[in-house]
Amino acid sequence: MTEPRRDLNHLYLEGPGQATRYEVQGNVPAHITPRDDRAAHAAALAGQLALAKQALSGLPRDPVFPEGPQGQYLDFELTGRDADKALLQRLEGRQQGIEVASVRRDPATNRVIATVVVPETAAEAYDRRIHEYASVDTPGGQPKRASLVTNIEGIRHAALRSIFVGDAASLPGPGAAVWWEV
Repeated sequence: MTEPRRDLNHLYLEGPGQATRYEVQGNVPAHITPRDDRAAHAAALAGQLALAKQALSGLPRDPVFPEGPQGQYLDFELTGRDADKALLQRLEGRQQGIEVASVRRDPATNRVIATVVVPETAAEAYDRRIHEYASVDTPGGQPKRASLVTNIEGIRHAALRSIFVGDAASLPGPGAAVWWEV
């Protein structure tokens, strides 16, 4: 009997293959919990986003790094049950440079907080997503961007503790002068 041809040394299939239906793994759509009043939810999120941007807009550029990309960090509070990998991917916009920087669970509310880096060039991305949720329907009659926006409970500007990965107890209190190694 002739030995079958082996182009790939790390794979060896014995006998003929069997056709099976392809199923997507790992990128299951986030659960959508319908909102009673999508306009009110969108307006509340748009207001929170505007306040977060306003709080960050007055900050001067770091004189040590006067050039280069600038942006802002935003915290998105997500419903605990639905903050899965697919939802976190919807927060990102890789083509625009928007990336999830950290994810943690708030022990007080049991909600997931995702801290997202938003470059200046993509500052309007979430405004657009919230507006589309509020005013555009999909061909199926659902709000556009519903799988993302219905699962956002709140938006605020991020602080150092948002991206701090160490023990929160080691963060200095307000007004404390400390040396940090970065």
